[in-house]
Amino acid sequence: MPSIHRNLFGPEKYRRRSHGFTLIELLVVIAIIAILIALLLPAVQQARESARRTQCKNHVKQIGLAMHNYHDVFGRFPPGSVYGGDIGGDQKNVINAFVFILPYIEQTAVYNQWNFNYSQAHANNNTADGTIITSYFCPSRTRTMMKNASSEALGDYALSTGTGPANTNVQSTHTGAFNQNTNFGFRDFKDGSSNVFMVGEKRVSQQDGPQYRWGFHAARNTTSHMNINVTTFGDPDANFGSDHTGGAHFLFGDGAVRFLSENMDKATYRNLSDRADGNVASVE
Repeated sequence: MPSIHRNLFGPEKYRRRSHGFTLIELLVVIAIIAILIALLLPAVQQARESARRTQCKNHVKQIGLAMHNYHDVFGRFPPGSVYGGDIGGDQKNVINAFVFILPYIEQTAVYNQWNFNYSQAHANNNTADGTIITSYFCPSRTRTMMKNASSEALGDYALSTGTGPANTNVQSTHTGAFNQNTNFGFRDFKDGSSNVFMVGEKRVSQQDGPQYRWGFHAARNTTSHMNINVTTFGDPDANFGSDHTGGAHFLFGDGAVRFLSENMDKATYRNLSDRADGNVASVE
């Protein structure tokens, strides 16, 4: 009589003995996994950068809404920077538009800490100037710190002074949306608010020096094209740019945020920064 074992499992010759992976099979599996990771990683990195770029665009959009709300209240945009002469040996010349719009980006508490009788660099403004404002940072910007050596909070966005130098009282050079002691409004955008940008991202290598804090004058112009290396900071040479591939975000006068290519025609780029030069340029 056949055994139960043989009835259930069949003849000995049909049974197979189980075994583990061979070395070759293991190496093949590892190679397949490595290939899949190599294919997947760039896609993951691209997705993350796309999310950061969208967040950066939203930050610039928030700045634009704040500028428009300020204009609704005062009938003009805030000054690019304020110069009121020397006050007790301290120059009141570096408090900028990013300070004035703080109440309109839900930062009223920080705004109330500012003492407008003194400059940004004065000890009375250390607390306010050292406050990190998330809306003033680009999430794509690689940083090792959020403040400089003097504990002043940094920022990644700058006001546009057009083709003219920044922080000057010479009115003839006030070609952009902002400059020193300006009080421009929509009425001054003769080329059309949708054809002129007001704010843009700062060039990458200008991210950590004392000039690049958000509470300072924080102005850039279009003398040099975006992302072009400028060896030293200076009003004629400060330029726009970003860590995003191929260009940077810009806020236009109508509140729209557009990504401009770093390879765009320089004449068009400069025309887009001047609010009333008569050379109307537009981008889709």
